[in-house]
Amino acid sequence: IFLCGGMLWLAFRTRFRTAAPEEILLAAERTDFNDIHMFEEVLDDPRDLLIVDRSPFMAQKFKDYDGRWRTCFVDDARIDLASFIPIVRDSIREMAWMWRTMGTCDASLFCRFASLIAKRVRFRAFFRRYKPRFFWGRDDYSLDHIIRNQELRKHGGTSLGTNHGMPISPHVGMWREVDFDIYYTYGSHLYDTAFKQTWHPNVKIKPVGTLNLTQARR
Repeated sequence: IFLCGGMLWLAFRTRFRTAAPEEILLAAERTDFNDIHMFEEVLDDPRDLLIVDRSPFMAQKFKDYDGRWRTCFVDDARIDLASFIPIVRDSIREMAWMWRTMGTCDASLFCRFASLIAKRVRFRAFFRRYKPRFFWGRDDYSLDHIIRNQELRKHGGTSLGTNHGMPISPHVGMWREVDFDIYYTYGSHLYDTAFKQTWHPNVKIKPVGTLNLTQARR
């Protein structure tokens, strides 16, 4: 079901021919106004930023800020016909491998893994339309960020992320799997004492405090 859904999604975004991927300095998610304030501080040229909203609801939340930067959704992806077949082939191979290695897992767990194949298709197609040097992600709590960052690196991009508050326990699953190239945190204590063995070894920790502190407050 997930594979068929992903291929159907991809088919609707396939064109006979597409333009070369547009190179962008920064593509970024936004989840609260701290992100907006950070963009204003670090970017001089609005053309350097492409906002990638997760949903129409999220876009509506920040509608008063629209006009400063371009916005899009992952669903705005486009690929050409020559790229469609390799993506379908790779997805089928990935599903076959997953079935051989994880087919005996609990159905709910297997479905969670299988859904990642469709998500990979979405991000792969998105990066065929846009080619950011950096991607600011706000979904460290989700496996989505791992899949997106794997596809981003294939195009030479660098993933940036930040922690969401302080984890209540080092044993909470969503905090045990973080894979950003550069990950901004409140400090390094939890990483050194709890997560160093489970986070991707290439993650570079940058203890910077909270995003609520603007440059003026620092």
